[in-house]
Amino acid sequence: MEDEIKNGVNLTKYREFIETVKQEPALGIKRLQVEGEWNSAGPAPHFAAFLDAESGKVRVEFDEPQFLGGGFTAPNPNQYCIAGAIACYASSLSKWAAMTGVSIRKLAINAATNIDMSKSLGVSENPPVEAIEFEVMVDSDATFEELLKVKKLADERCPGVYCLTHALKLDIRLRRIEK
Repeated sequence: MEDEIKNGVNLTKYREFIETVKQEPALGIKRLQVEGEWNSAGPAPHFAAFLDAESGKVRVEFDEPQFLGGGFTAPNPNQYCIAGAIACYASSLSKWAAMTGVSIRKLAINAATNIDMSKSLGVSENPPVEAIEFEVMVDSDATFEELLKVKKLADERCPGVYCLTHALKLDIRLRRIEK
């Protein structure tokens, strides 16, 4: 039997995973680990992260704009943060649309925010980011009400949305690299 694919989502595998987690909730907890390294020697980009994919590690490079001391040879960390959030949201929206029978021909998301750099520069206590805007555009034969129901599911279930809307515990430990 062939896997059922809808909106680019393998529903067969997704449903199997949902059933597995229903039976054994601990299997729904997945550890996400990312390694990164700063490049002090130059030239830019200044940072590279190594992300695990099923096909192997993927190197992603980051840099800062020149006014922040970077070379602007790669996207900055805030761009990746927002890109990760909208990629997560697109995935959640597509999955829950598929799970509820809604077909999506095209999904595009534009995201924007204003960043107040003054706190990171040490000149104020202003919050760096107060709001992030997502504009979600969907090409579908579904009614607007059906799309709103799918949006509500994505809003409630997207890990990226959760991270943006809830305070998380952050444990930053410093250790010296032994020579």
